[in-house]
Amino acid sequence: MDPNVLFQYSLITFFNTKYPDYIFIKQPGSREGEFEIVSTKNSTNKSCTTLKMNFQNNELSIHLLSICHISGTDIMQTIIEFCKIQHINMKLIDISSIDFNFTDGSRNYIDLKKIKILQTGTSWYGTLGFKNDFLTDHQYSIHHFIHSNLTKIYAELLPGGNDDAKYLQQLKNEHSAFIHAFPEEFSINMDEPICDMFIRIQQILKSLCNSECKKNGLLNDKYIDIVQLCTDYVEKTCQLLIASFLLYSKMQLNKRAVTAIDNKLTTLDFKIDMSEHMNPYKIGKKVNLTNLADSKFNGIPVTIVSNVNQGRIKVKLPDSSLRSVKVNNIKGGKTRKRVKKTWRN
Repeated sequence: MDPNVLFQYSLITFFNTKYPDYIFIKQPGSREGEFEIVSTKNSTNKSCTTLKMNFQNNELSIHLLSICHISGTDIMQTIIEFCKIQHINMKLIDISSIDFNFTDGSRNYIDLKKIKILQTGTSWYGTLGFKNDFLTDHQYSIHHFIHSNLTKIYAELLPGGNDDAKYLQQLKNEHSAFIHAFPEEFSINMDEPICDMFIRIQQILKSLCNSECKKNGLLNDKYIDIVQLCTDYVEKTCQLLIASFLLYSKMQLNKRAVTAIDNKLTTLDFKIDMSEHMNPYKIGKKVNLTNLADSKFNGIPVTIVSNVNQGRIKVKLPDSSLRSVKVNNIKGGKTRKRVKKTWRN
């Protein structure tokens, strides 16, 4: 059987077993090699596309995730569970957004990745275990930024005599103009940490939707301006964030550099590393011993120092002594049966 066909069949079966109140089917996607998973709730017979993805070279690429019947977190955790069992790597491009449809037929959206970075220092996918090297490399400066208030950030971004001062002053002026543009009922406090400001902005947007969208799924067009203001403010604050860690890193700071990194934040793949699940006895991994005849060693954290040999492995005890134990005496570790993985290319 073709590996792609086998993979698709296995994933659909996994979803249908996991969620018996729903029916999941597969259909071809709009792009070459792409397939879609469509879910239908048994009690309503309403169908919608939940996922768009493709599978190639033992790697699953996710192009679209729609919150449809089941929460996005549950969907992603189900896929992660499946890929861990099958030893399949995953990647995705984070284009997540909060979408708004207005009564006049227009649409708008806020970049969910950016608003979550400004709130927590990581994206929503980051909370599920996906990694982004760029965000990881600048973790300190990102957290410094989001836990500071704007007065402090403005002061840090405008050092006297800096060659980039003109651009930074322009960036500051554009950013501060957004703050004063917020209507009084949706006012933003400059003195609170930036992370709290963006939690407040998301609360504003939720309050609009709770009062309006529950009726017909549409937002009154009188709120177009405030949604656009929130959208622009997220984008402009993200530019301030980028300027901030460029400055900390003593890198060239200008509009082109900020735009280049802004694009990088949007297009970088987020990956989850499956190597640990493929090799539960990796050298250097911390594990616990269990079910030993010599009970005084049970539950002790040890470090693996050798590869598996004839069902045994060497570990380093806390006192630096070495001990050879069966792999079944490692908590969570069981000898894996070798299975011919016909889905591999």
